[in-house]
Amino acid sequence: MEVVHENYNRPPENNPDYKDRGTAPLVLGICSLICALTFSRLAGLVLGIIAVCISSSIRKENPHAEAGFILGIIGICVSIVFSGIILLSVLFPLILLF
Repeated sequence: MEVVHENYNRPPENNPDYKDRGTAPLVLGICSLICALTFSRLAGLVLGIIAVCISSSIRKENPHAEAGFILGIIGICVSIVFSGIILLSVLFPLILLF
């Protein structure tokens, strides 16, 4: 007796599970960028890393996952740069005192 999966012959675009897989990385990437641009840099860094990890395996087949991957990378970079600027602005006056 042969068991056939019902979604086996359908292309990925018509599969309802296909479109849902890229939504989480997209939302996490957007939240990462928003957090990185506001006062919660650590949350932006963490959300960006999670978005990149989730979307790395499915980004070639899903455009939402690709966008989440890119936004996650941007969120990570912005978090690191802004955290570095804040750290330097705090440490620079202390260095000048010595």
